[in-house]
Amino acid sequence: MDSLSEDHLYMVKMTYLLDVEIKALTGLTKKAVQKTKVLDILNYINDYSNYAHHQLEEFLFERVKNYPLDEHEKIELDIIASEHDTLKKRTVSLEEKVCDFMVKQGAVADVLIAADALKRTQLSHIQREQEVIFPILMEKLSGSDWAEAENLAISEHDQWKQLCMRKTLASQNIITQS
Repeated sequence: MDSLSEDHLYMVKMTYLLDVEIKALTGLTKKAVQKTKVLDILNYINDYSNYAHHQLEEFLFERVKNYPLDEHEKIELDIIASEHDTLKKRTVSLEEKVCDFMVKQGAVADVLIAADALKRTQLSHIQREQEVIFPILMEKLSGSDWAEAENLAISEHDQWKQLCMRKTLASQNIITQS
């Protein structure tokens, strides 16, 4: 559970860093901007969430459903699971808007609206997990559930690192071919 909470702290930092970089990219601040930094942050948020963090959470959410839950707990688990899909869609949408802005001088408003939607969803999602969902998991899950989750976390983290390595090698290959 500690590693999931640490992930959340890091994701909050990344969300605020993204906000700063988006404002610089769109000219709302005078901060110098590296255009690829916004895409790097979005890639991290999307890839780490989808290949490691959310998969572990979804494993725990499914596992806790094997235990007696009251109606409110069931609803909260359903909401949080659907938010994972929403976060993925909003991250991809923002990435598309940023790319459109950088390549075709797309609308600043589109980027800012998409960035704000992602930021608000991300922060409220993390708060709900920390305050509502994680206490349910801590109360209900057994030691063997946590042991399985730990093994899964190690495996998924390794998969995420491999994905990062492949992306790094691919981008280096593109750069050397240019």
